[in-house]
Amino acid sequence: LRSCGEPPPRALVVSRDDLVGGDDSLVTALRARGVDVTADASPGYIGMMRDPHQTAVPDAVFSAITAWLVDAAPETGLAPPALPPPEAVTTMTSAAGAPVLEHALCFGPEGGQFAIVTEPTHDTRKRREAIVVMNAGAVHRIGPNRMWARMARDWAAAGYVVMRFDAPGLGDSRPRPGRDENLTYEVDPVPYIEDALAVLRERKKDRFVALGLCSGAFAAFHAALRAQGMSRVVLVNPQTFHWK
Repeated sequence: LRSCGEPPPRALVVSRDDLVGGDDSLVTALRARGVDVTADASPGYIGMMRDPHQTAVPDAVFSAITAWLVDAAPETGLAPPALPPPEAVTTMTSAAGAPVLEHALCFGPEGGQFAIVTEPTHDTRKRREAIVVMNAGAVHRIGPNRMWARMARDWAAAGYVVMRFDAPGLGDSRPRPGRDENLTYEVDPVPYIEDALAVLRERKKDRFVALGLCSGAFAAFHAALRAQGMSRVVLVNPQTFHWK
């Protein structure tokens, strides 16, 4: 940390790319104080600020920031910190304070989908049914106001294995080839849901409850019709059963 009032030796100023002419007063002021300033206006602001269901990650901006940080990092010769092992387990607690186990995993084609699996701390082999929770609109796997996260931990404390996963292009799941981000309604959501169920079958689960709200209810409805092993379905506020 630098002392109060002392300028940094280097600075990166990322500006909006949609303003004609821009405002370089901050860059000018920093340079006047001897700061080595890099000014960047990579594209992406407009896409980032669209309606929540239409936003696009500003990859060009992130790439510019990353490149600037890498260029500034000293060559220490130290190895990068070790990543946690795949499916590293974390102990969480339910609303009642009961411990449950939670871990992240990637699955599906090329590991492009992301999920959080919440499990009881005790043996779950006697309960063959697992709960699968869908995205609600463009909200990632935590659910509206973190509702899915809280409910998953309470259900795990009651003995269920619960999987909260991001559909392709939502949250931390990559879009499928040729598809855009934030597609809340997929004409056929069953293939990516089957990929999630395959993970649970590896955990000796063969009966599934599908839960979804809004567009998630649409996905859960089609899973109930066609996915293998569905025993129950919970549809909350479905807007449609057929998407054009």
